[in-house]
Amino acid sequence: MGDGDEDCKTIPAINLQNFPDEEEYRKLREASETCMGLLQACEPQDPSGSDVRDEISLLDLPMEIKKQNKSGKDLAGSIAPSKLNPLYESLGLFDLASPRAVHSFFSQLDASSHQRDVIAKYAQATCEQVVNVGKKLTKSYGLVNNDFHKGWPCRFRMNKYNFSPESVGSTGV
Repeated sequence: MGDGDEDCKTIPAINLQNFPDEEEYRKLREASETCMGLLQACEPQDPSGSDVRDEISLLDLPMEIKKQNKSGKDLAGSIAPSKLNPLYESLGLFDLASPRAVHSFFSQLDASSHQRDVIAKYAQATCEQVVNVGKKLTKSYGLVNNDFHKGWPCRFRMNKYNFSPESVGSTGV
């Protein structure tokens, strides 16, 4: 992998359930040189999809409320549609590991307690998975220090693309 002769239509799939198998570490290391898909078996918390609707509903708030999502940090806070990116909008949180930042994010958007619970659990699980994969990746390269992530913020961003039949084929961002 990584020499340019790969079948570009085949994306390696890394099954996180197969660790600590040494073959999976090898596959992860090789896949990290190009692109990959990660497979993680989990039971859906809500098969009806209402959890996803809760997250999306924050993006459906009036723009005046979404603009209150401010952080003072780069790549955090609200991003409204613009002339450059008219189909894209986003809400962001700089660091999920900071209870103060999480509380501020939800307060700015006047999120319900249910939205807070669902989104916080989802985001925290995502951050834990990123750290988990990062640790596996460092091990696959034989690196000893597996605390690379200590002190790093875990950024969280919810994106919405406002496509319509007329905009199909244009870029979202």
